[in-house]
Amino acid sequence: MERYSSRTIDELGRLVLHRDLRQRLDIKPGSMVYLKVIDNIVILQCKDSPDEFDSGACEVCELGRITIPTKIRDVLGWKEKDKIASYHTGEVVILRSLAEKQDIIITKNNRPIAKLTNVQEDKISILDSLIGIIPNNGFALEDAKDERLARK
Repeated sequence: MERYSSRTIDELGRLVLHRDLRQRLDIKPGSMVYLKVIDNIVILQCKDSPDEFDSGACEVCELGRITIPTKIRDVLGWKEKDKIASYHTGEVVILRSLAEKQDIIITKNNRPIAKLTNVQEDKISILDSLIGIIPNNGFALEDAKDERLARK
């Protein structure tokens, strides 16, 4: 998967697709691209319109811009001046927000063990969302200190 430089959404919800990306996928002005939303990303199909790409379609303008439909921007919380990264894999492009408000979940054995978040976010609500994720096995702070000191 190849990453291209991030672009900013303008006040009309438009996003410029990177020139190298347009050349690689043979996207020309007037081409139609088809969109599908999965979780917090947009998958952009450049060729045919598969049935599952039902979130929207848009035309590429002469400057290489596409307008992300309002319903998609609303669902994802994308706003003007948000940075969007584009990734190319096969015949599709993945668009993902680089907004600071997104959380990063760290997993171990497919179980969430930590949540990294924006420093401005409400810490109490974050703590409440984590309760129950890490089982209480009776391992106390003192046990952790003893274990760490024993390794030295």
